[in-house]
Amino acid sequence: MQILQEKLILPTQTGLILIRLSEIIYCQGDRNYTLICLQSGKKIQISKILSEFENVICESDCNFYRIHKSYLINLDFVSEYWNSRHNKVILLDKTEIPVSTRRIKQFYSYLKQVYLTF
Repeated sequence: MQILQEKLILPTQTGLILIRLSEIIYCQGDRNYTLICLQSGKKIQISKILSEFENVICESDCNFYRIHKSYLINLDFVSEYWNSRHNKVILLDKTEIPVSTRRIKQFYSYLKQVYLTF
């Protein structure tokens, strides 16, 4: 994977795909693969683990946050955070993604630092 001017070059079985980081809603890790879900509804599976993908993206764009061992989200697409017994984020496309119990406090603190709060 390589980043060039806010675009990500992804290796696939058929060649390469170029996508803008701003198009990524979230990434879901599944063992040795990462599923990248785009704003267009397209899903791309690559044979890289999520932590490797996270390292490349977060090096270039700090708007992504790892909220669970299996999920890396683009904060631009978060519409709600449900705490207490729910512990999940709701994305603009209505996707619900769990927030790991171990990461709740850190995630909540991060949101308060990055965004205006009342």
